[in-house]
Amino acid sequence: MDSSSETSSVATVASENEEMVIEPIPPIEPDVLGRQQVLGFKPQREIIYSKYLPYADKIDDESLEKLAEIKANLGKAVVLQEMRPGWEIWTGRLMKYIRLYGFKFSKEDHIAFVKLVYELLTIPGLEPYLVVKFSNVLHSLLKKRTLLPPGSLELPWRPLFDLIERTLSNNGISLGMYRYTVCLESSLEKLCQVARYYYPVSATSEMLALWRPLMCVHDSQAMIDVIENFHWFLPLQMEPSEVGEGYGLWFDELMLLWDKCNNAVAWEEQLSWLMARLAIKTVGICDWERHMSSMFTRFLRSFSLPVTYNQIASSKADKISTSAMSSWIVANLGGGSSCQDHLDQLMKAIESYFHPANIGRYCQRLKQLLSKLPYNFVNRLHQIWDYLTLNRFSTRDEYEKQWKGFHYLKKHLENRLVGHKSHIRTVLVSRILLHHQTRQNTCCILMTETHRTVLLNLFVLATSHYTEVRIKAQQKLFQLLESLPFSYISLVPYIIENLKQDPNTKHELFKGTLNILLGPKRYPLIIRHNWSVLNELWTTLVRTIPSEKLSIVKLVENVREVVYKQFPTITLQLKVPASCIQAARALWSSSSFPYPSLESPTDAEAQAGTLTLVATGDRNVQLYDSLLESLCSAVLNENLHWRFKLLTFCLLRDLVHQDRHYPTSVVQVFLQTLIDDSLELRKVALRCTLFILKQQKRPHPKRVVDPYTVTIGSKKPAIDQLTPKDVTPKASDQLTPKDQLTPAPGYREDNAWLQYRPEHNATDAQKWDEPRYLHRTYVGYNQWPEELEMYCPSQEQPNLDRTFEQLSPSEQQVDLFFSRESNIEALIKYFSFEEKKETDKFNGARMTLWKGLFRNHGDKHLPLLKPHIEKLILEKNETSQRCAAEFIA
Repeated sequence: MDSSSETSSVATVASENEEMVIEPIPPIEPDVLGRQQVLGFKPQREIIYSKYLPYADKIDDESLEKLAEIKANLGKAVVLQEMRPGWEIWTGRLMKYIRLYGFKFSKEDHIAFVKLVYELLTIPGLEPYLVVKFSNVLHSLLKKRTLLPPGSLELPWRPLFDLIERTLSNNGISLGMYRYTVCLESSLEKLCQVARYYYPVSATSEMLALWRPLMCVHDSQAMIDVIENFHWFLPLQMEPSEVGEGYGLWFDELMLLWDKCNNAVAWEEQLSWLMARLAIKTVGICDWERHMSSMFTRFLRSFSLPVTYNQIASSKADKISTSAMSSWIVANLGGGSSCQDHLDQLMKAIESYFHPANIGRYCQRLKQLLSKLPYNFVNRLHQIWDYLTLNRFSTRDEYEKQWKGFHYLKKHLENRLVGHKSHIRTVLVSRILLHHQTRQNTCCILMTETHRTVLLNLFVLATSHYTEVRIKAQQKLFQLLESLPFSYISLVPYIIENLKQDPNTKHELFKGTLNILLGPKRYPLIIRHNWSVLNELWTTLVRTIPSEKLSIVKLVENVREVVYKQFPTITLQLKVPASCIQAARALWSSSSFPYPSLESPTDAEAQAGTLTLVATGDRNVQLYDSLLESLCSAVLNENLHWRFKLLTFCLLRDLVHQDRHYPTSVVQVFLQTLIDDSLELRKVALRCTLFILKQQKRPHPKRVVDPYTVTIGSKKPAIDQLTPKDVTPKASDQLTPKDQLTPAPGYREDNAWLQYRPEHNATDAQKWDEPRYLHRTYVGYNQWPEELEMYCPSQEQPNLDRTFEQLSPSEQQVDLFFSRESNIEALIKYFSFEEKKETDKFNGARMTLWKGLFRNHGDKHLPLLKPHIEKLILEKNETSQRCAAEFIA
C-alpha cells in the first residue's frame, strides 16, 4: 500500500525538510498527589495529552461535572429500569467520558461502574444489540489491568458463561430463530479475555467440573466446544501459591491428551493457543521442560515441509498458527530452559527451505515465524501499547484516515523498547491534534428545535430532484442522525408521507426516501429497535405503489437484504434482577467525589419503574403482534406486487421470536405458501414452517439419573478402573464410586450400560423405557456430569395421540394442511423438483420439517405420505431418491 495514502493528513505534520529528532521526550509522569488535591479524588489514569491543549485549565471542571451527571443518570436509569433510552444513552456517555478524559475517576467508582455494567450485561433475555454495547463498555473498563489488580475486584464467571451459552450456543441460531449482529461474538471474546483475570480462585475447578464430562476424542465438535471454552474462560495468570488451584488441575491432563491425539485433530489450534497463553502468563513458573521435544516436533510438522519416508509424505499436518508458536517459544527462552537449544535445532532444520530454489506452500509460514519471533521477543521485554477505540466524527471517513495515518506513523517511528509513551515530537503533536478532534466530535449534544429544523431541511434536500444535492444532503443527514440519539423519530411522519407517493411520477423523492431508510450504514433507520416505528415503516413500505425502474427495484432488494442481515432479535419483555438495582444504588453509597448530581431514586420511584417496565413489555408484545397481523393482512387482503409480496414474507420471517409464537393467521399463510408457484416464496415458507414447528414443540420432561446405580447387565465400576483425585484415608475395599474418584477415559464398567449389546435390544415397552438412550456421544466417556439428565419414559412424555379439539389453534392449522391429500401431493412434487441442474444436494431444512411434524403430531399423517415415499424410492432419478432420503432421515 502507498505510504502517502496511509499517513494521510496527520503524517504531513512533519514536513519533508523538518529534522527528525530521534531523542524521545522524557516520560510524562503525572503528579498524583497534586491531582488528588485538585480533583478531590485520586484518578485512576488520565489522558496525558489533555494537558497540552490550549484550554487545559477548563478540562477539570468540565470532567467533574460530566462524571457527576453520569453517576446520577446511569444509576437512576437502572433503578427505574429504563432500558430505553436510559441504559443505552448513559452507558454510551460513560464510554465517551473514557475517550475524552481517560479513567478520570477514583478506584472505588471504577469498581462500581464495572459491577454495574456486569450486572446489566448478564441480565437473562437481554437483546443482542445491548449485549454488544455493554460488552464493549465493560471491556473498556477492564482492559487496563494495572488500574484494577485482580485482588481488588472479583467477578463471578458463571453469569458470563451463561450469557454466551444463551447467545452464541442458542438452539435457535441454526434455524434462524435467534438473530444477532456479526460483531456479537468478537465483542464477547474480547470481554472474556480481560474478565478472566478477575475470576475467583475456585473458578478453575468449577469450570473443569462443568466441561470435563463433555470431553470425548471421538466427538470432534464436543472437543472443539470444550477447548474453546477453556481458551475463553480459564484463568491462567495467578500467584505461584495458587497454581495447584489453577492450571495445575488440568495442565498434565491436556498435555497427555495432546500427546495421545497426534493426528492433527480439529481442536489442536485452539489448544495450541491455550498453551501459548499459559506460557506467556507463567514465565518462569510453569515447567515445560519435559514437553520441549514434543512441542518443537509439532512446530516442525505444522510447516508441511516436503519431507518423505520411503517416498511417502505425511498426509496430515499439525494445526498450529505461527503466532501461537512464536509466542510459546519466546515465553520459554532463558531461565535455564533448553528452549534455545531446540530453537537452534529448529532453525537449522528449516534453514535450507529459505533458499530461493525451494518454493512451496510452507514458505509463507516460515516467513511469518521469522517476523513474529522478534516481534514477540520485544513484547516480552516491554508490553502491546494500548489503542484507543474511537466512536464517530462529523466527517467520519476523513477522521478514520487520520487515525490510520497516525498509527502508521507511530508504528514506523516509535521505539518499543523505551515505552512510557516516549514518542518523538512529530508523533506526540499528531496524537495531541487527534485528541483535540476527538473531544470535538464525541461531545454530547442535546437535540433542540434548531436541530430539528436543520434535520427536516436536510431531509427535504436528501429527497430532492437533483442527484448531487441528494447525495451530499444524505451524507450530512446521516452524520446528524448519528450525533443526535433518537432524532430519527422526528423524520418518521415525513418518511411515511413520501412512501405513499407514486414512485412513477415522483421517482427522485421515492428513491431518496428509500436511501434514507437504508442509512446510516452502521444502524439503518429501517431496523431501529422501536416497535412503534417498525409498525409504521414496515406496514407502509410493503403497501407502496410498485415501480419497474431499475434503481427502485435495487433499493427494494437492498431493504430486504439489510433487514435479513442486520435486524437482530429484539427483547419484548424483560425482568431486571434485584442485583442490578443494588449495583446501581452503590453509585450513591460511594464516598468518592464527585457525588452524583441527582438524589437517589426512592423506593416508591423504583416500584413505579418496575410497573413501567412491565407495561412497556406488554406494549411491545401488542405492537409485535400488530405488526405481524398487519403484514399478514397485506398478503391476504391486498393485491401486492410480487416483489413486495416477497418483501412481506421476508419481513415476517425476520420477525420470528423465541419468546412469542406466530399468530394463527401467519401460520396459515406460511403453510399455504409451501405449495405456492413461486420458488422464492416456497423457500421462505419452508424456513418459517420450521420456526412454527419449533414454536409448537412441547416440553419433554427429563429426570436425574445416577449413572453408578444403573445396572443393566453390568456391575458397579471396579476400584482399579478409577483414578483417585487425591489420597483418601479409606481402605480400598471401603471406597465407593462417589468417594471419589475420577474415571479414566474410554470404556469402563460404570458406562457399560451405554454401550450397545445385543441382549439389551428393546423387545418390549418396558425395555424401551429403560434409561439407556443418550443422544450425546461424549456423555460418560471421560467423566460423568454432576447431574446426568435423561428423558423420562414414553408414558410421561407429551401425548401424540391427541384429538383435533386438543390441539392449539395454530397446531390445528398444521394438522389440517398435512391431512389434505392435495397438499401432500403438491408438496412432494415441489420437493422432488430439481432447482439447479446437477448442483442440488440433500436439503436439511426439508428433513427438519418432517422431523418436526412427526415429533409434534406423531405418525398421524404417515398413511397419506407413505405411498408417495414408496413411489419415490422406486424411481431411479436422483431428485426422487434425494426427496425420499430427506423424508426417511
